[in-house]
Amino acid sequence: MTLRPPLAAKRVRVRRPGGPPGVRLKVRGRRPPATSTKRAATPPSRARWRWAGLLLAVAIGLTMLLRSCAEEVPPPPPGPISAGPPAPPLPKEPATRPAPPPPPKVAKPLDEWAPQRKLLRDAIAARSGDLAACALPPGSPSRLLTRIRVTKAGVVRGVVFANADPLPRGLPDCLRGKIQAWNFAELKLQADVEVLVTFDLGPHPGAPRP
Repeated sequence: MTLRPPLAAKRVRVRRPGGPPGVRLKVRGRRPPATSTKRAATPPSRARWRWAGLLLAVAIGLTMLLRSCAEEVPPPPPGPISAGPPAPPLPKEPATRPAPPPPPKVAKPLDEWAPQRKLLRDAIAARSGDLAACALPPGSPSRLLTRIRVTKAGVVRGVVFANADPLPRGLPDCLRGKIQAWNFAELKLQADVEVLVTFDLGPHPGAPRP
């Protein structure tokens, strides 16, 4: 249904009181406002669907933006590697390893009393003929291992027979007496010296061996 506006009022000339004759005032009537045609109202369900679609699009856009920001940026590719000088070839290992060198031999310390012992042995060998005066009973050994200790003054202080088997009766006393009678003062020993000698008790006793 369409409403039409009312007709505009006609202009009426009215004479102004007290004014000059022939002058009339113009009176204009106000035109009533035009009434616009009422538009049909949009259904509320259609507006709701529009807002829901807009919100869904905004949510999808934010999700994609966050996902792209969260992804790690791949590192830049490595630059070209400059080729340096070639590495020297590695030495080839032998199939069998050589035997380790033998440990160095430890030099034995020099015996400072060796010269003194040599002098004493030579002097005992020169006096060994005195042992021939001792008779050799049956069962006497052919060699007699003897340890003799001589003091710095040249006097014999100890005589020990070191054979494994015991000597016949009477022979040790005779031999010990002959040896203790010796004196080596002429050697001028620097200290007491002990030597180990071996006497031959054969037909002619004596001849000690070092």
